[in-house]
Amino acid sequence: MQREDARELFSDYITGELDRAKTVALENHLTATPESREEVEALRRVWETLDKAPTVEPPAFFHENLMRRIEMEDEKAQEAGAKQKAAGWNWKSLLRPRSLALGLTACVLTLSVVEVRQSNGASLNPIEPIIRLFRPAPVVDALPTPEKKTIPVRPAR
Repeated sequence: MQREDARELFSDYITGELDRAKTVALENHLTATPESREEVEALRRVWETLDKAPTVEPPAFFHENLMRRIEMEDEKAQEAGAKQKAAGWNWKSLLRPRSLALGLTACVLTLSVVEVRQSNGASLNPIEPIIRLFRPAPVVDALPTPEKKTIPVRPAR
């Protein structure tokens, strides 16, 4: 058992809430690892001290005051969000998946329109190299070679 995995089980081990298999595995780990054993003993002492501490009753209206503060913080957060929306453009919104998808769609549509215009013969010289990257080169069939005509030559007299 790894030490981090064992640490997650310490509280349940002390309170006796672990099943038998995990208890045996944790006890084997504690036998092999003195640091973990010391940590469990320290945690056990903390639990015992907390059990001996007197229970304190919360002040009157504690719950109501706490809930009112939470509501006030929520209202402040909502107001801040509304101000940010009212402020206008938020560059972080460009990094959301929906915005990225819309941006890529716009790029693809733009390139498609350029491709159609290019294939129709419109001159788009500044972006022609970019278009060539996305459009495969046309296959050119071998051009027929002209037939050679032989001209009869008369012997010189």
